[in-house]
Amino acid sequence: MVKLLVGLAGLALATSAQAQIWTEVGDADELAAQVTLGTGPLLEIRGSTSVASGDLTGVDLYKIYVRDWTAFSASLAGATWDTQLFLFTSAGMGIACNDDTGGLTSTLPVGNALYAGRTGPEKVMIAVSGYNRDPVSAGGLIFPNTFSGVHGPTGVGGGSPLSGWTGTPARGDYVLRLTGCEYWVPAPGATALLGLAGLIAGRRRR
Repeated sequence: MVKLLVGLAGLALATSAQAQIWTEVGDADELAAQVTLGTGPLLEIRGSTSVASGDLTGVDLYKIYVRDWTAFSASLAGATWDTQLFLFTSAGMGIACNDDTGGLTSTLPVGNALYAGRTGPEKVMIAVSGYNRDPVSAGGLIFPNTFSGVHGPTGVGGGSPLSGWTGTPARGDYVLRLTGCEYWVPAPGATALLGLAGLIAGRRRR
């Protein structure tokens, strides 16, 4: 029985490892954020901000888990439309943003001082939007409205959490590539099976 459970757990983990990709389910809400669910590294998020996909806001916000800030990066390289990336704490406080990096696409590169020095693993939120759809708090724009470079929350509203978005966005499909990240919530299947196998094995040893 233990061997069977461990085998099933291993199969679940192996299946997850073959596809470390989260595909947007419906519309990732611009404020509530969509929880990513899976096991192991999260390498890609695939979605769309197009009206045809059912997105009415032009923003997709996701909840992810940064395992290693020194290895963290996020990139929309390859997108054919004018993208933006915004990174927030789980409480909605701004961390970093990028509009354009060498063209119309957006990147938060490995090692940037705005986040590489953050201590320990952390649950965060990351948003994909099109120019000029920007995050605001009760005080105003959270990030500066600039076209290039990686910036911290130095806008007039940067001292308060995310409460909305402003501006009319560009729209399109995207693949958000990530490093140093995992899913926000572990997939229950493999975790539960491994736990049950361990419990049974422990009882047999008594």
